[in-house]
Amino acid sequence: MFKFILVLIFLIGTVTTVAPVRNRVVPALEPLLVRLGPVGETIITPVKKWQAQTGATSALRELAQNRTQGREMPNVRTFSSWLQRAMRNDSAAFDPWGNRYYLKTTRGTVSVGSPGPDGVKDTPDDVVVTVPWD
Repeated sequence: MFKFILVLIFLIGTVTTVAPVRNRVVPALEPLLVRLGPVGETIITPVKKWQAQTGATSALRELAQNRTQGREMPNVRTFSSWLQRAMRNDSAAFDPWGNRYYLKTTRGTVSVGSPGPDGVKDTPDDVVVTVPWD
């Protein structure tokens, strides 16, 4: 039994931390987890939040590179299409729940966020990454 638990912990760790493995395994497991109802959602939601945070961080990295190279910056309305072009990936503008990432700028900061599982912007379940921006 101990060996089984040890192998299970290793597999879960591998799936959640190694991006190529996660990108292949999570989509395949998602239909199964959804059928499990609330238990499945409890398992998959933290993984999706982590993916959303990673996507938002990647978008901020692209914004910083764009700025460093002196290119025109996207605004709130053009952010999704800009993100698809910058990342060279049509799905880059969408979070793991299928919602579009959004851009929020304030004086001195830039944020990229995901509306989260509920799909509604500016609610407590949003996944937002903010960086200082001079």
